[in-house]
Amino acid sequence: MTTGPARAGYYDGRSSRRHEVTLELSGTTLRVKGHGIDLAVPLAEVTLEERVANAPRLMHLPRGALIEAAEFAGIDELIARGGHRDSLVVRLQGSWRAVVGSMVAVVCVGVAFYLWGLPWAADRIADAIPPAWTEALGKEAMRGVSPPLFRPTGLSAAQRSQIEQDLAAALRAVGAPMPKIEYRRFAAGPNAFALPGNTLVMTDEMVVLAQSTRDPAAAMLGVLGHEYGHLKHRHPTRQFVRGSVLSFLIAWWIGDVSSVLATAAPVLLATRYSRDFEREADREAAALLKSVGRPVEPLVELFGKLEGERAGKGSDKARRLADYFSSHPGTAERIRILREEGR
Repeated sequence: MTTGPARAGYYDGRSSRRHEVTLELSGTTLRVKGHGIDLAVPLAEVTLEERVANAPRLMHLPRGALIEAAEFAGIDELIARGGHRDSLVVRLQGSWRAVVGSMVAVVCVGVAFYLWGLPWAADRIADAIPPAWTEALGKEAMRGVSPPLFRPTGLSAAQRSQIEQDLAAALRAVGAPMPKIEYRRFAAGPNAFALPGNTLVMTDEMVVLAQSTRDPAAAMLGVLGHEYGHLKHRHPTRQFVRGSVLSFLIAWWIGDVSSVLATAAPVLLATRYSRDFEREADREAAALLKSVGRPVEPLVELFGKLEGERAGKGSDKARRLADYFSSHPGTAERIRILREEGR
């Protein structure tokens, strides 16, 4: 049975000249005909390249000859009747349903990796970071605790000593090491945060706010207990790795940690812990207060005051929306966790 013809371009493998030819299939033989050209090539000796978008279809013949066929309908029919079948990838590329399905699958895989795969991988990396690297991350981050946002503390030596004594006593009760505490004034208001390398940063504004509660010492211990929880569970390091996992993987592979350390300060100071991290830290705060017989209510009161500072800066709906997108759980949820853990 003979099928064809299909128009194509022919290159003889000896020059770059293009010859216009027609292709016909006769049984298992490909006939190539043109001006001064009449070839009969067994299909077994024809190598067909896969189709790429709208590019011409290429067929390699013996002795370097090449056929370039742009007439897809004709050439595809010709090739199909000769027994050729495109690979699964090529056939899927020609199906809009397969293309759309592939795009949806890629998006779903990407979202799944971001939500579950990336945190899992980042946490495994963080667990493997040597202590020396963690210390280096903390030191680099402390360089960012500087003017104009951060200024030297105005707290007296007696105030700082009392804060540290209360925390040390509570940590001894649970057999935990005492972290280093750095004090700063903070232009943006009350805050406290943990850094890699067992360092806590406490702002004067947070101390002042704690002093406005009915039990300032317990409120301050609760804040420090929360930040101690971040340190205990290595949240600063884990969150930093989550935020820079790709560059960290490269640095880990080539052994150059300096490029990662260069980004430590801005990443760590701007980091927003996940809600799970914050819940975990709140539970540690409640457990620490409970270990020394202190109530959680002063910390609950402090949370209320922090919420009060934010209140009035928008409608209830806007604040609920902010809570939803915030890295911290909502204040009501945090209070519930504290009271449950502090019983």
